[in-house]
Amino acid sequence: MFKMNKMKLAFLSVIAAGSFSAVAATNGALSPDESTASIEVAAEIVPMLQITGVNDVDFGRLIVGQNLVPDALFQEVESFCVFTNGSGYNLTFESANAELTSGSGSSFSMISSEDFVSDQLPYSIKLEVLVPTAADAEYSTIAELMDKDTTYGPFVYQSGYEYQDSECGTPDGNFDNVKLTFSLDSEDAFQVLPSTYNDTIFVIARSVNSTFGDSTELPTILPSI
Repeated sequence: MFKMNKMKLAFLSVIAAGSFSAVAATNGALSPDESTASIEVAAEIVPMLQITGVNDVDFGRLIVGQNLVPDALFQEVESFCVFTNGSGYNLTFESANAELTSGSGSSFSMISSEDFVSDQLPYSIKLEVLVPTAADAEYSTIAELMDKDTTYGPFVYQSGYEYQDSECGTPDGNFDNVKLTFSLDSEDAFQVLPSTYNDTIFVIARSVNSTFGDSTELPTILPSI
């Protein structure tokens, strides 16, 4: 009898704990022929954003008379994955040098790591994204010359490939859904003093899914150029 009472008490404790949840079950009425109870079934899918696969961008050593010659164009390509389980996302790219460099618009700038060098070395960024309307999910150009602090989008995560995880993984391997082409013109490189120049780009993904509530912001540092 003592064991039975302990089991009853444990069972009642579980019922009591469940009564504080957001869903409420209802007991059936006492009846000689039929009693109906209700059990609410619920699940919440948590909205998420993630940026993965970012890498450094390095134009390397530019040497006059060797690789630094008139009309030369230096380019580096960086691709990465932006995941969301919501309806879409927007992208914004911000420069750590924004308040230190002159001008605005499509030209980003690197600044010298040496205090006595005030020169700025401009560079540009081309933005491409995998979009559902692109044939065979090829990259589609969103901006040939990307603007600082401008929002691009909305874009969707499923864009022609059947992604199986949150890092752009498919049965055939990983296919990043965002591609950036960084370009540096030799004419600009000729105009600055010898030094090491750097910038840091912040890649910010924001959800456009209303179920996220306020705009979700996830900053990721694209390491120094």
